[in-house]
Amino acid sequence: ENDTCVATVSDGPVNMKERATCPICKMTVKFPTKMSRIESDQLHIERRVKSNGDFSQGSTKRHKQKKYIARKYMDELLANKEAYRKLCGIEYHHVENMRIRKEISESMGVLHAVANACGKLGIAGSEGGISLRNVFIVDLCSGKGMTTAICGAMNEDASNNKFLAIDKMLPHTVPHFIHSNSKLEYLCRDVMSEELCAELEGRVKEQVAMGRVP
Repeated sequence: ENDTCVATVSDGPVNMKERATCPICKMTVKFPTKMSRIESDQLHIERRVKSNGDFSQGSTKRHKQKKYIARKYMDELLANKEAYRKLCGIEYHHVENMRIRKEISESMGVLHAVANACGKLGIAGSEGGISLRNVFIVDLCSGKGMTTAICGAMNEDASNNKFLAIDKMLPHTVPHFIHSNSKLEYLCRDVMSEELCAELEGRVKEQVAMGRVP
């Protein structure tokens, strides 16, 4: 679809031995991706919780709370069907890692904190949840770019946002979706360098002039 492979998500388990050729980098990669398993995994977890109770005996209250929040964030991501469909696309194959649920939970938690701050500043969207308007977000030490990926997938409308990911990964290893979305940008920089501080100061001034809140 539009020169992009899109995963078909089902209730059943995904065969991770399947492969596909990425139309962008021409590499043969696992597809459907692990992201495509989130929906079926979430259904399995909810069935298990319904049958066996919340969590195994001996779990601490804090552990149970963290698990509940993780499931809540997964449900929220899945509820945004268009964003989830995009994240399952093959152009996101670089985002994959062994702890994808943990990465999603942490990213969603950060974005909720940003949305709450925007609400206090009076610049949040009217839709509720993670609805960002007129913001400039810098994702330091972005790694595989999970936070930036979710930002881009959830904010592809006419909202005046800009998302900047910064890490030491070489530009050619950066996930494809960053290059294909005008709202997203990647900088290969040392986050501890003084030069980056000066560069970010200039970026912030530029973004403020465009009506965005850093």
